[in-house]
Amino acid sequence: MITGAIHFGALHEALTKGRQGDPESVLNAIDAYGWAGNLMINVGDVKGKYLDDAVIAAKPKVAVELGTFLGYGTIRIARLLPEGSRLITADPNAVSHAVSTALVKFAGLDDRVDVFYGYSHNLLKKLKSENVDIDFLFLDHLKDFYLSDFLLAEKLDLLSHNATVVGDNIKFPGCPEFKEHMKAHKNYDTVVHETFVEYSNYIQDEVTVSKRKNVLPTQKGPLSAQQIEDIADKHASDMGKSDSTISWKVVVSPIRKIFSLHWFGA
Repeated sequence: MITGAIHFGALHEALTKGRQGDPESVLNAIDAYGWAGNLMINVGDVKGKYLDDAVIAAKPKVAVELGTFLGYGTIRIARLLPEGSRLITADPNAVSHAVSTALVKFAGLDDRVDVFYGYSHNLLKKLKSENVDIDFLFLDHLKDFYLSDFLLAEKLDLLSHNATVVGDNIKFPGCPEFKEHMKAHKNYDTVVHETFVEYSNYIQDEVTVSKRKNVLPTQKGPLSAQQIEDIADKHASDMGKSDSTISWKVVVSPIRKIFSLHWFGA
């Protein structure tokens, strides 16, 4: 089981082997737990280096992570943010919300992290209602939602003129539609990093890093709550999903389904 025992096992390792206020020690403790054979779906230390490099290069004022799981990626990003920047991370799993909140606080990063309890599309709508621009977007949630959520962020004009978008697990469990879309996107330069699944030396995986080509702002004014809902509803219709199916219904291959269980609280 991905949820519950693994969450609390990793939390125990971090609290007993990490040092309070020391993000690196927390990450090291979780990495050791993963390499010891425990089934983990956080980005991990190997792929995490690509994430680190992207954050350092982007220097984001506002970063958003979709898919919190333990809070490992959250800590990895937050520890590298410039002074005064913030990270908002979203997950609809109650265990993930509780464990990640505790881990972020233990790591001493709670002053720059907001942990949002809910689904990704609801966070995107909330950020638009607050007129927030996203400088850095890390996609590490349900793989079938990568493309849908990226497109929704575009339609809501949430991504800043030089935004960076990072995708994990591009090859395994895989999100080929998102990968091909980003590679073909005229406004993004995308690099595909070939690597391995977290805490594995034999299962191949990929991480994408997409940098927006300094596109000029659209200078759109703020949207009303109804306008935001209308855009989100039309997007859901275009994607062939109602608001409820965005939250609950996914058609995935058996492998992708196994790695999706966490998102539904299994």
